[in-house]
Amino acid sequence: MFAWCPVYKIAVGGYWYYNYVEERRYHPKRFCRYGTDVTIGPGAFIRSPDRMSIGDGVFIGSNCYIDALGGLSLGNGCALASNTTILTLDHHHRGAESIPWGETRILKPVVLEDYVWIGMNASILPGVTVGEGAIVGLGSVVPKDVPSRAIVVGNPARIVGHRPQEDYEFLKKSGAVRPASRRCTRFWIPPEMRLKYAKLLENVGYSASAEHLEFRRED
Repeated sequence: MFAWCPVYKIAVGGYWYYNYVEERRYHPKRFCRYGTDVTIGPGAFIRSPDRMSIGDGVFIGSNCYIDALGGLSLGNGCALASNTTILTLDHHHRGAESIPWGETRILKPVVLEDYVWIGMNASILPGVTVGEGAIVGLGSVVPKDVPSRAIVVGNPARIVGHRPQEDYEFLKKSGAVRPASRRCTRFWIPPEMRLKYAKLLENVGYSASAEHLEFRRED
């Protein structure tokens, strides 16, 4: 009767949007553990949050897809960039009673230890443990365990380096730990970038002669 009315459309649209947001909002009580200073970005989808443990200072970026049904633990200070995928269960296909897969699902928990950093569009496959302080590069697919402080990239992910142990341990012991959701406040332009892109930096408003720059409000 009132479907033609713009006010009616706005009211109905607002109601459905409110319900959509409420359904997707992840309250701390829905998780088996939910630490302090946790941030979950817009559009993130978490299946079975009651099977998921979240430590302190964890950041889950926008549009992440997390299937925690098989069991998932995120340690303190973990950072998941936008569009990260984490899977904790697999299909049964070897000796299955049907194709393309059988009726049984295989539970394979995933553990991200403290201070793990996952780049955008990376995927963590079922049964994987990512060691403390490790870094998973953008777009990587991780099918097996990652050692502590290792830096991995690619599909399948391979080790390309490590965080220096002495530096890492010093920062950790001195308490130099920041919540992953806290905004950075400075830019640093490496010398080789200042030399290579001096003209471009000047054209877009950066001083190629300055090594450190403060964020502006719009940055």
